[in-house]
Amino acid sequence: MKVYKNEKGVTLIALVITITILALLFSAVLSELLGNSGFISQMRQTKADEEISQSYDQTRINSIMEKSEDTQESDGATGMGSEPYLGTMTINANVTNNNSSGFQKRDISINVSITDVYNAKISKIAYAIKLSSNENYSAEEYDPLNLTSLKYTFSGMDPRSTYSIKVTVYYEDINDTLTGETSVYTN
Repeated sequence: MKVYKNEKGVTLIALVITITILALLFSAVLSELLGNSGFISQMRQTKADEEISQSYDQTRINSIMEKSEDTQESDGATGMGSEPYLGTMTINANVTNNNSSGFQKRDISINVSITDVYNAKISKIAYAIKLSSNENYSAEEYDPLNLTSLKYTFSGMDPRSTYSIKVTVYYEDINDTLTGETSVYTN
C-alpha cells in the first residue's frame, strides 16, 4: 500500500465546510428574495401601486377631457384652458385678544391664499379647527358670502393652547378639493 505524504489537495472536511457555508448563504439569499418583506414582494407591491396610480391618472385625464369637450369655444376649438389644476394653498394665522367677555379669550384670524388655480371656480370653502391634542376636527364651518377674500375668524379660543386649523376648498364641476393645514399657539 502506498502512503501519500505532503501532497496538496482538498480534504473531505474542507469540502463539507465549504458546501455548508454555501448552503447557508444560498438560504439567506432565498429568504431575502422570497420573504414577506423580500425583494420580490416589494416589487409586486410597487407594481400594484403603479397600476393604481395609472388608473387614477387615467380617470383624471378622462375627467379633464370630458370637461374640455363640454366647454367648447365659439369657433369650435376645444377649450383646454379649463383644465382644473388645483395649485397650492398658504394659510397665515393671527392671534388677537378678545376682551368682549369676562375671560381672556383669543380670536384666530386666518388668511388663505391660493396660487395657480386656472379657471377652477370655487363653490365653497370649509374651515375647521381642533385642539392639537384632539383627534377630530370640529364640524366644518362655511362662509358662503366670502369666497373671494378667503378670510375667516375663529372666536372664543382658549389662551395658551395649540390649535390645528384645516381649510378645504371645494370646486364646481370638479370632483377634487384643495386642503391645507396649519398650527397656531394662542399665547
